[in-house]
Amino acid sequence: MILWTIQSYEAWQNMQEVGYLRGHQEHVVDDWIPCYQWMRLQMQRRIKTPLYENTPFYPVWAWYQWQNDKKKKPDLRYSAHLGKGKKGVLIEFQADPNNVLLSDFELWHYVLNYWYLSTSQGMEQFDGELKTNNLALYKQQPLPNEEFHLKIVHSWEKIFDLDWIDEEVVHDKKDKSIQGTLWEVSLAQVRSVQGFVAR
Repeated sequence: MILWTIQSYEAWQNMQEVGYLRGHQEHVVDDWIPCYQWMRLQMQRRIKTPLYENTPFYPVWAWYQWQNDKKKKPDLRYSAHLGKGKKGVLIEFQADPNNVLLSDFELWHYVLNYWYLSTSQGMEQFDGELKTNNLALYKQQPLPNEEFHLKIVHSWEKIFDLDWIDEEVVHDKKDKSIQGTLWEVSLAQVRSVQGFVAR
């Protein structure tokens, strides 16, 4: 499987020195730490790489399909890959599919924003249940009611079903942005490196 990861130039320099790239909590926005911890648990459950069963490491993020199946490789002419003016690298690498957890990038925002991921009809029903129980999803995060909190968290697992479709939320797999998370990228996996300055 071919993947691409966008990293700072400093991360690339460090990778050359130590021979691998790993994620660390200090690079995660504080508000997103619970989301990344959730992804770590999913990786431990779904990838089952024994070496990283109790790892302190965070995921390395990569692209499997940046925009769709015709534009898999990230286009560095676009902005927001890194902070404006920051030096970075696009690393293309080969990965064993068994060591990569693929997920829908657009639906990952449901995790980041603590939203309930459902069909449009299911969302209406869930909103009704919240109102009945005097709960406000957008004001109480996480919800104080454990049952409803777990419903939200379990709903996020749909991000791993790349064939899941809701006409108002997502598209066919070929039209999706698909990200991959893995525990480590070794220098031996690297196929090419392209430097750039973020726009």
